Amino acid sequence: MFFSSDLKECLLRQLEALGSGDPLLKQMIKEHLEDVAHGNIGHISRSLKIPTSQVRKYMLMIGTLNPRPSTGFGIKKNRIHCSRYHHKKGGRLGNSTE
Repeated sequence: MFFSSDLKECLLRQLEALGSGDPLLKQMIKEHLEDVAHGNIGHISRSLKIPTSQVRKYMLMIGTLNPRPSTGFGIKKNRIHCSRYHHKKGGRLGNSTE
């Protein structure tokens, strides 16, 4: 198991695992992650010389990646179990426990 040293490396590793070899998407993560976070679409578009529509598509792709992929390992989630059930009995609402 490898741990990433920062968010950029984490996202790039996820892209690699997904088989995405798009060099512009990788460049956007490497050089413009702060711009992505602030929604500076125009700045990214001008810098990478790509249409704003492509920047938006890349931003959506980045948004699907997990910034903390190891979160949740070894943690048991509490579940709420209902022990009282409501049912209709002779047209009236009643309840029972199990």
